[in-house]
Amino acid sequence: TKGGVSEADYVELLLQQQVSGVVFAGGGLFAQADAPHDHYRLLAERNIPVVLVNASIPDLGFPCVACDDAVAVGQSWRHLASLGHERIGLVLGPSDHIPSRRKLAAARQTAEAMDAVLPDTHVERAMFSLEGGQAAAAHLLDRGVTGVICASDPLALGAVRAARRRGLH
Repeated sequence: TKGGVSEADYVELLLQQQVSGVVFAGGGLFAQADAPHDHYRLLAERNIPVVLVNASIPDLGFPCVACDDAVAVGQSWRHLASLGHERIGLVLGPSDHIPSRRKLAAARQTAEAMDAVLPDTHVERAMFSLEGGQAAAAHLLDRGVTGVICASDPLALGAVRAARRRGLH
């Protein structure tokens, strides 16, 4: 919901405007596994082409363009490990956020492949904001984490702020 207007309201508006296709980018409900997807079904039923960015809705078959979260997290983990970090943590979005789920799975797989451990206490979840990232990273730092992988730029900026406030870099 943005300014009192829901995503379903926007879809209804687009249908009224007789659009020929829709691209959903960013933090739409399609990125939340447990969110209502009825308005997406409406688009599918009307045969309106739809492309989703960064998360898919499996039962509707819309094409999806997404970052390769496994590669990104793997590269990030290996980079931090090469710098000597042994206690690496993650700041992710909410638990129903599909890209965050992919990132967590990739981190666990990478850690295992490198004979490292990713304990649950090294995973924090936050809303996608600078403040959320700062609070989550502060919790990780309190638990002895020395390197942090973040699920978004706003979360990362918050993590940087948390580190700087402690005199870290």
